[in-house]
Amino acid sequence: MLKKTIVGTVAGALLTIGLMGSAFAANETNSAVPKTKEAHKARLEAKAAAKGLTLEQWTQKHQAHKAELEQKAQAAGLTLEQYKQDLKLTKQQHKEDKQEKIQQKADKKGISVEQYVAQRKAQHAEAVKKAQELGITVQEYLHQQTAELKAKHKAERQAKHEEKRQAKLQAKKAAASVNK
Repeated sequence: MLKKTIVGTVAGALLTIGLMGSAFAANETNSAVPKTKEAHKARLEAKAAAKGLTLEQWTQKHQAHKAELEQKAQAAGLTLEQYKQDLKLTKQQHKEDKQEKIQQKADKKGISVEQYVAQRKAQHAEAVKKAQELGITVQEYLHQQTAELKAKHKAERQAKHEEKRQAKLQAKKAAASVNK
């Protein structure tokens, strides 16, 4: 009799714990999904506000983006879900390619990826600072720097070419004077 009581008590306790666990799980699941239209609207308004938009603006942007994706999917001959999956894979491949490129550049310099990234961030911060000092955008500053480097390299190539040309002329003169 005592065994039956203990078994019954344990079984009841396990059943109660099981039911409580599923009740908590149901509450957690339900809390993620809005229970009412108002809650759903509030969640969307929060998303819009986080982007500095009104709900109407956010909805318009969202619908325009969805329409654009549907149009691109149709042009590619895919369903929207297939297109999204392809887009996701393409982004992942791009990310992997970028990481590989960073790894190669770090290896070429003989430093770790972390050190390379830190150097690039420092260079960018320096470019931002100098661009602000000049009152231009970072992009304009970088274009300016690139143009200056190209001009410098062009001048160096021209000087080297002129040097070679002068050396050839002197060699011809020397050969002509020897032949006389």
